[in-house]
Amino acid sequence: MEMKKKMKLPRAHAQGIFSPSFVGSKIPPKQKSLRIHPRTHVRGFLRRGITALIIAIILFVLLYSAFLYVGKLLTPKKVHYHAGFVVFENDKKKDFSDFKYMRIKPCLLDQNQKDSKEDIQAEKAHLHDSVGDVVHIEGENALWRDLFQNIRYKLDYSKAFTFINGSKVKNFENQKIQPYDSIVILIGSNKSNHLQDAVPKNYIEEKAAKSVDCGD
Repeated sequence: MEMKKKMKLPRAHAQGIFSPSFVGSKIPPKQKSLRIHPRTHVRGFLRRGITALIIAIILFVLLYSAFLYVGKLLTPKKVHYHAGFVVFENDKKKDFSDFKYMRIKPCLLDQNQKDSKEDIQAEKAHLHDSVGDVVHIEGENALWRDLFQNIRYKLDYSKAFTFINGSKVKNFENQKIQPYDSIVILIGSNKSNHLQDAVPKNYIEEKAAKSVDCGD
């Protein structure tokens, strides 16, 4: 009996799932889709919302603090002191005790920093209580020209000879007014320097203490 010859089939180049290199290898299990409970969504949303709210509050506090700090830097400091002054024109002393030279408002600036620009300028240097030779300084960096600007007295600074605390100075209008300064301003033709007529410190202190409109 003739034996049937087996036909040799050519091997496929591709590897099947039963090929020697694949058989025995671990087949990855089918992944199951994850189901997230609705409460988990809510909790995550709340956490993100609370975090965003906290960040917003912190930013607001920082910005508001920066705003207050900048405002404080730009606001003039509240100072309060006095100085004396006299003006002689052709050896005649000018009288500044007239009501038109006086500042009526109390000279303390608003503690809540709500002052107008006009008030800030006026408080730098002004007169009170019909006393025409004691200057009240309530604004930071007050100059002598601020006084004459505020009392509306026109003065040609280029033609004035000036002594502050007995020493001759130039461009006195740009000098900062210091506590208890005593300035003598000469205009026109004067035979004397009138230093003996300078306002003394004890007089400044006396008038400042008696001032009704000046506050403390």
